[in-house]
Amino acid sequence: MKWTFFFGAVVFLCFALLACTTAPGPSDDRFDKGSPLSSAGPSEIPVGTSTPAEPDAIQEIQGYSLKDAGLTITADQVFSDPNTDQKRIIWDTWHMEDATQEWFSVKRADYGGNLTFVTVETTESGIDYTSHVMFLLQCYRGEDLADGNTIQIQGEQVPVEELREKEVCEVDGWMVCDLTSYVLPEGFPATMEKWEQENPGDYDYQWTFEVYDAFKQNLSNWIQVGTASEPAMT
Repeated sequence: MKWTFFFGAVVFLCFALLACTTAPGPSDDRFDKGSPLSSAGPSEIPVGTSTPAEPDAIQEIQGYSLKDAGLTITADQVFSDPNTDQKRIIWDTWHMEDATQEWFSVKRADYGGNLTFVTVETTESGIDYTSHVMFLLQCYRGEDLADGNTIQIQGEQVPVEELREKEVCEVDGWMVCDLTSYVLPEGFPATMEKWEQENPGDYDYQWTFEVYDAFKQNLSNWIQVGTASEPAMT
């Protein structure tokens, strides 16, 4: 009888020990604290959250000459050089076309695209022409002129907002800007006066100022759609 009771007690103890070793611990059914999601329950995880659309990337735009833009200057005023009675070129336009070009100490590569020079032509020798820059122009496509976009000028990123301050006119979807201040900080009149002082003689330069004044007053109306014309003669 004692052996039967003893054997039953042993069996009961074995089952009790087995049950204790297989029972789940208090933390076995939860995420480990080191888990990335340990601090967020199912209701805290955002579902279906959309990422805000990024604004359009800022672009560096390109500049074009009047010729590139299909524009030309149609001055309706006749000028003359009192120093000669010969028919000759009075003013001219020069359109850059190659990335390596450099005219009047102006490098095309420094201006983010092609340029147009508007010049007045003097003939101190009576034979050869000397070209003097009155205006430096560059055109920009209307669709490129979003706020924040820039163009590289002389190594600096110039914003579109600043370009608009230099606008001469808008023609056929193009904005034409006057960049003369980058090459003639003192302006054409002061530059021409300095040239006259450095080249004393009998040549009368006053007429060149009259040409410049006419262009300054009328250039916005003289820029029209059309192909480049021949140099202006008188």
